[in-house]
Amino acid sequence: MNTTLPKVVTPDHITHLSACEVFVFGSNLAGHHHGGAARMAHECFGAEWGVGVGPTGQCYAIPTMQGGIDTIRPYVDEFIEYAKEHPMNRFLVTRIGCGIAGFTDQQMAPLFFEARFVENITLPLEWKFEISELCYKAGIDIEKRQEEAFHIDVPEVITVESLQELCEKCTYRIGAGINKYQPPIAIR
Repeated sequence: MNTTLPKVVTPDHITHLSACEVFVFGSNLAGHHHGGAARMAHECFGAEWGVGVGPTGQCYAIPTMQGGIDTIRPYVDEFIEYAKEHPMNRFLVTRIGCGIAGFTDQQMAPLFFEARFVENITLPLEWKFEISELCYKAGIDIEKRQEEAFHIDVPEVITVESLQELCEKCTYRIGAGINKYQPPIAIR
């Protein structure tokens, strides 16, 4: 794997995490992590037995075994808000629901539509394609939407304080090597 490229897609096989990364996996409400990514989360990344929803260890559990797609949506929305509240972490969303739960990429990806525009959430490549296709069909300019989502206002005059504030806002981008949406800063 080329580590100099921006990390914008969840790898197919995750064997280790950096200190800031969070493994996002599909679980059951009881938090019995018997198989698939849930088992890996429990054995390798500290997911607690009996915790089926939310942060646990270096993971985040989203239940997928309790019914249809509509029962999963509130948990996905809750996760997206959690990720926004934790900008210093990078959330690696696995293909949750597409294994033991039996859903398809075409069913699961739309649930993560808004996650596509949260810079510290990475999605599986298949889901990014699905979401891009949905945007295309709906006439949504995905590049423009992303640019708007990642926009940061830059003051006309850069002071030490404003530069420090901008660096704090862009810490994740800088660390992940995402230069495309960095705010234009010129110091004279």
